[in-house]
Amino acid sequence: MAVPTETFPHRSRQLVPPLLVATIRHTVATSLLSLGRQYVDRHYAERSSAPGTAGAR
Repeated sequence: MAVPTETFPHRSRQLVPPLLVATIRHTVATSLLSLGRQYVDRHYAERSSAPGTAGAR
């Protein structure tokens, strides 16, 4: 069963927009999660360095 070679470039072009959307979504989600982690890390770093909290958890 032979597949016409004209269908492969057409299918490749159809895949580009969903791949771009997935890339943008991933980048945005990763950036937001990274910002959230920085906020949490900073919050707990300030708490642990406060006077009188040595060894407190």
